Amino acid sequence: MRKLYKILVAVIVLVAISGIASALSISSFSICNIAKNPLNFNICYLGKTMPIDVSITTNDSNVVSYPTLQPGGILNSTNSIILRSNKEYVDIVFAMNDFYPSGAAKCPRSNVLHTENTWQFRINRNGELSEWQYVKNFNPNKGYCSRGISLGRLYNGDTWEIELRGTIPTLCVGNWNLNDNSKYVFLINNYTCSL
Repeated sequence: MRKLYKILVAVIVLVAISGIASALSISSFSICNIAKNPLNFNICYLGKTMPIDVSITTNDSNVVSYPTLQPGGILNSTNSIILRSNKEYVDIVFAMNDFYPSGAAKCPRSNVLHTENTWQFRINRNGELSEWQYVKNFNPNKGYCSRGISLGRLYNGDTWEIELRGTIPTLCVGNWNLNDNSKYVFLINNYTCSL
């Protein structure tokens, strides 16, 4: 009986070690980079997808820009984000991080300009324009598909264009660092999330 018990324990330990090794090998394929791409976008390549597979730029080759912040108003981006695939296909999840000021600021009670439920985007997929929808804040602790909003599958030869706008709460004051492309997070994978 004791021998059977020892064998059972050994099998459980081996299965646990195998699971840990498998998890480590999967996570080792995760590559995130900021500032390694020309416009400083926050791009995470997951699974076996390589960093050369997707081109993320803007339609004027500058950082995403907005007019002067007007409290209580809507800021529409003056340019848009362009996505192209260099592979058969990739799946893309999009998220944003909050904005912080350069210097003293409040919006309306803290020094954080929240993007979730404030910033929106719409996407033109090969000539088909979507409705505006709110962005989600990037959450690395959730599963891949829940870290942002799935944009769907981008095929080789496709061109997608993302427009952005933010609704600025009243009583927001200060100089906000809005021209910071590292706030935009793109998760690239070969895994399909449901739209």
